[in-house]
Amino acid sequence: MKLNRISEKCKRLQQTRSNGFLCSSNGGYCQCGGVRDAHDSVATVDFFGAAIVTQWDSRQHSSESPTDAFGELEFAGAGRRHSNFLRLSCDTPPQIVYTLMTAHWNLPSPNLVVSVVGGEGHEKIKTWVRDVLRNGLVRAAQSTGAWILTGGLREGVARCVGEAVRDHGAAAPALCHKKVIAVGLAPWGLVHNRQQLVNAQGSFPARYYVQNTSRDSCCLDNNCQAFLLVDDGSIGRRGGETAFRASLEDYISHQRTGIWGEMFEVSVVLQLRTVQRLLINATPWLVLAGSGPAADLINELLVDLPPSPQPCLPPVEGEAAEGPSPELRDRVREKVRRQFPSEAKAEAELDRLVDSVTSKRVSSEASECTEELKLAVAWNRVDIAKTELFNGDIQWKYDDLEDSMTDALVNDKPQFVRLFCENGLNILDYLTYQRLESLYRSLADSSLAYILLQRRLNERQNLAGSPPNPDGPGSPLKSPLSALTGPASATELSLYELLLGECHYQNQRCSSPWEALFIWAVLQNRSEMAVYFWEMVSESVLSALGGCKMLRELSKLESETENKLAMKELAQKFENLAQDVFGECYQNSESRSFTLLIRKSPVWGGATCLQMATAADARLFFSHDGVQVQVFFYRCSGT
Repeated sequence: MKLNRISEKCKRLQQTRSNGFLCSSNGGYCQCGGVRDAHDSVATVDFFGAAIVTQWDSRQHSSESPTDAFGELEFAGAGRRHSNFLRLSCDTPPQIVYTLMTAHWNLPSPNLVVSVVGGEGHEKIKTWVRDVLRNGLVRAAQSTGAWILTGGLREGVARCVGEAVRDHGAAAPALCHKKVIAVGLAPWGLVHNRQQLVNAQGSFPARYYVQNTSRDSCCLDNNCQAFLLVDDGSIGRRGGETAFRASLEDYISHQRTGIWGEMFEVSVVLQLRTVQRLLINATPWLVLAGSGPAADLINELLVDLPPSPQPCLPPVEGEAAEGPSPELRDRVREKVRRQFPSEAKAEAELDRLVDSVTSKRVSSEASECTEELKLAVAWNRVDIAKTELFNGDIQWKYDDLEDSMTDALVNDKPQFVRLFCENGLNILDYLTYQRLESLYRSLADSSLAYILLQRRLNERQNLAGSPPNPDGPGSPLKSPLSALTGPASATELSLYELLLGECHYQNQRCSSPWEALFIWAVLQNRSEMAVYFWEMVSESVLSALGGCKMLRELSKLESETENKLAMKELAQKFENLAQDVFGECYQNSESRSFTLLIRKSPVWGGATCLQMATAADARLFFSHDGVQVQVFFYRCSGT
């Protein structure tokens, strides 16, 4: 497939009056970094002989063409895992790239983006910085479902991050439900042996050999899952990817995460350097003080900023906004001179940095507690939620927890479900029939429960006299309404479409919320969630046997061996729980335990424990002495 991406190519060399060629300090090279012979002949012709241009500019002196490097990348001698890669222009719209990464490369959408910038080159990285990257950064990324954006090259901090990602994957591949995704953003002109990636038809895969590199190039890091090779037309120069990187980070920060895209914006954390551009976009950032002069400068600058607890009022029309004081600017200039004694042209950049940091410091307030809670749920950090948000200092209301509860249910986070129920969320108010339907609509299309429910829905449609769904099994549960343009008569409407009308029951409370959630969790084979809901149901023995019955039937229909075994294990667990609870009841009161076995339950369709145990083939449960006695009485009485 030909990707609609663009890459840069140096178009023409601006000529001067003296020699007709805008050269670098080495007369054989263009200021773009490429040699004269590598340019098209049109590039060396002076169409504007009267013009005098002394500085090469990517926007003016390069042209765009369809990308000739994309596909999959195989690192020779580094295993069978392939990485995706794309050569793209520095001004490619970020939404196109993000769609490519998530929809075509199948990278999971991030809940957090950690962009590691700084530490380029071949300088030695401090040991404690390596430890922070290994023990802090990668762990945080794994626990939150984050993307780590690195330089993508085997050098400096980017190489340390890649090694940390590799070690993390090797140490606990089976324990991690979320993979650590490392995405490399590198300048195309800085990639060593980049010609190995060029193929106008796409490479699936391209074999890439990692070699010792020269001073002006560096090999790609084989620990990244994806590479965005940003081309601004230059060769051997750093920084060509900076603008695109910032635009991509800003775009991702405005994507929605959580349930059905209705929750909150993704956070992007910037480490080590390049602060101002992200401050303009109100992006939070983290500085490792002591890791380098740039980080030390920012740290000292923040320490010196006066506290501003109140946000600044917007300036009156016609008046200039209040900026940093001259004294503050002087102190910061002195720190710059101390940290960067060789920088002589930093005044303008410094002023912009001070303005940005001061503005951010003044206008920033603590996020609303609900937003912090949504972040904690998305990152699955129940420990932070307990210590910071549910420590008794905040009086949570039902409305504050409603959306986060739905997010925790849909994304299988039982610890948060338990936390919310213990801290103000009333399950009776929460679970209406409409919300229960929405939970079932969130089932994955490929799940066994979805397939069975879809089959049942089709049976009901046929019984109701509606025609079968022409769009296949995916439509009735997922798509709300296939055609509101209106059929000729009500008989042409599907049963599902009729139910989408005014249904008064939808706003009613679910009569047995814990049992309903228990069944919903069991159908998805969510062990921890199902056990928690079982703990909350009113009929422990019968519900455990009911869960055992459902799971054993589901295991017969499941095709994947791993899921089949998990269902059987959970079914056995519920049978054990049923026996244990009944054993406690039998020890306390034999007569009441007998009543428990034969009592009909309205929640479970009038079934009794004995009937459910028989249906579930719960032999361990029947082996209990109390159950044996009851079965003996049944036989003697002839019932």
